[in-house]
Amino acid sequence: MASDGKETNGLTIGWAGFGVLWRKPMATVYVHKTRYSKHIFNHAKYYSICFMDQEHKNQLGYFGRVSGRDKNKMEKCGMAVNNEDVAPYFEESSV
Repeated sequence: MASDGKETNGLTIGWAGFGVLWRKPMATVYVHKTRYSKHIFNHAKYYSICFMDQEHKNQLGYFGRVSGRDKNKMEKCGMAVNNEDVAPYFEESSV
């Protein structure tokens, strides 16, 4: 999930990598250039990666089916977005 200062959006990501680089934890996510969220990620200084428990399977499916281009997914998903840290995240996320 990311915010460019004007818009906040998230998406379900199927391709990512996690590891340690120079003794620091790191994550790499791959967002295709045709995804609506791509322009937000390009302009955001930070983004969050939210890991959700099985109970949020329907919301994750919604994020995979619906584009932020068509609907405000953040309002319609039924989860609470916390914007108090450097990057927005779902309060319901387990990690």
